[in-house]
Amino acid sequence: MHEAEMGLQKMHNQDMGLILSTEAKPRLKWTPELHRRFVDAVAQLGGAERATPKTLMRVMSIPGLTLYHLKSHLQKYRLGKNQQAESSNDNDQEDSAELEFKESNVGCEHVNEEETTDRTRAQINESTQITQALQMQMEVQQKLQHQIEVQRRLQLRIEAQGSICKQYLEKHMKHYRFVARLQ
Repeated sequence: MHEAEMGLQKMHNQDMGLILSTEAKPRLKWTPELHRRFVDAVAQLGGAERATPKTLMRVMSIPGLTLYHLKSHLQKYRLGKNQQAESSNDNDQEDSAELEFKESNVGCEHVNEEETTDRTRAQINESTQITQALQMQMEVQQKLQHQIEVQRRLQLRIEAQGSICKQYLEKHMKHYRFVARLQ
């Protein structure tokens, strides 16, 4: 087995090769035949707006196909249909399953990688911001502790000065009383 194939497993169902990765949320390669069955199921359910991943799963009944696969593909399919409807005002509308498959599958394999990369970047950014905020908080806390220590020392000096002044006053008061008695 080649290294590229090691992470993939093939599941066969009614002459349809589902190719799934072995990740927690396995990625699925949408073959033209699988997409044709998807389009048929959507049509059977009354269109893309009425179809849901659960109802599609029931109608298609393909083992290995998950709600995750169907939800993602249905979203892309709806986007493709909306874009196709908008562009049909300017151009003639081509309504083949092959064309729909190509439009709805543009960048399918890269979307999960891009989403993962974007999520990873966002997590790194958030982590960096949290780290910076914690560092700033620690710096502020250290400055506050330093200020508290300076204030405590200053308070001790003030109390010591007050004690010295009190002793000085008492000493001078005794001296003046003594001088006053002599007169």
